[in-house]
Order: sequence, then structure tokens, then C-alpha cells
Amino acid sequence: MTSKEIQKAYEINQLRNDIQEIQNFLSGMFDRSKAIDILRKHHFTDFNIAIADLVLNVNEATLCIETPEKISWYLFSIQIYLLDKLNKKLCEE
Repeated sequence: MTSKEIQKAYEINQLRNDIQEIQNFLSGMFDRSKAIDILRKHHFTDFNIAIADLVLNVNEATLCIETPEKISWYLFSIQIYLLDKLNKKLCEE
């Protein structure tokens, strides 16, 4: 494997892990501290998610007072974005 192929495989694996982490969270009981940990992991690690943060006015300071529904919806939107990113990565040659 070339270094480019190794990097791509790593990125695909990381995306799958991130998607699974969010899926596990969404299918379980709501845990605000776990939600905050997941959101921190993705907060400003990607330009598109950073824009969503600003548009939705979600940040670390507001997470402690947001409703579980809004936080779950936000995590779901990140999951959709990551799924799209994974699909594009898998289609690359």
C-alpha cells in the first residue's frame, strides 16, 4: 500500500468510527455529558461543521442548557454530514 492509500484507509476507518459513535449515542439513553464530548470532538475540526455551529448557534456554552431534542438533532445532522463525507471518500479513486 502506498502512503496515500494508507491515509485514505485511516480516514475511512475514522469516519466509520465517528458515525458509529453518534449512532450508538442516538440509539441509547440521552447523556448530556456524552453528547458534549461528541460535539467537542467535531467542533471546528471541519469547516462545514463550524459553519453549522454558527448557523444553529450551538456552542459549548449553550450545550448545558439546550434541550435533549436539539442536541440530538444536531448530532444527527453531523452524522448525516459524516455519512456523505464517507460516501465521497469511498467513491474516490
